[in-house]
Amino acid sequence: MKKLFFVLALVLLVGCTLQENELDQVLLEMENMAGELSQLEGLASVQNFDGFKHRVISANASLEKINAWVSKAEERGEDPEVISRVRSDSGFLEAEFSTLVLMADLLKKLEDSRPLMEALKRKEVDKLDPAIAAVDEILGLIDKIKENIDKTDAAAAKAVDKDILDTKGALDKMYAFENEIDLRRNEFVSVKEQLEQVKENMGMM
Repeated sequence: MKKLFFVLALVLLVGCTLQENELDQVLLEMENMAGELSQLEGLASVQNFDGFKHRVISANASLEKINAWVSKAEERGEDPEVISRVRSDSGFLEAEFSTLVLMADLLKKLEDSRPLMEALKRKEVDKLDPAIAAVDEILGLIDKIKENIDKTDAAAAKAVDKDILDTKGALDKMYAFENEIDLRRNEFVSVKEQLEQVKENMGMM
């Protein structure tokens, strides 16, 4: 990500009026956000959700600063080439960020649903409705993740500095995750149908 400093610094030399210290700051925020996304991926994989939550706050703060800079630069009529480049690259980071958050939400929901499923094995029928609701949420998150991965792919296509952002590496990991949840999705649909059938048989529907 540090290479982005030098790439955009070269653009600055072509007679633009951008405030150099401001650009340095927004590039630093982009580098910070890229680092946060790397941390988020690792924290989600080990299910450190407290640490993940802290990193989300930090990454979101960087994203807000980047977007604020773009708005101010546009208002001042700054160099459109630099603005477009920052917007395109940060657009990919934003899409990647959103997808990682959804992936962590899914992992957290899967973890939280385990006690409900264990309770059902013990025939605790009062957990039937919460379990069905949990499976519904899981299926909803899976669909949102698939949709967001498509958006991230589209954002990657628009990004200027694909190699620096490692768009291919990020997407490869996302599609691998998508393949896994695609396999699990049918299982959850089946579980939901079974739970609803149990509920119907018990006269609870």
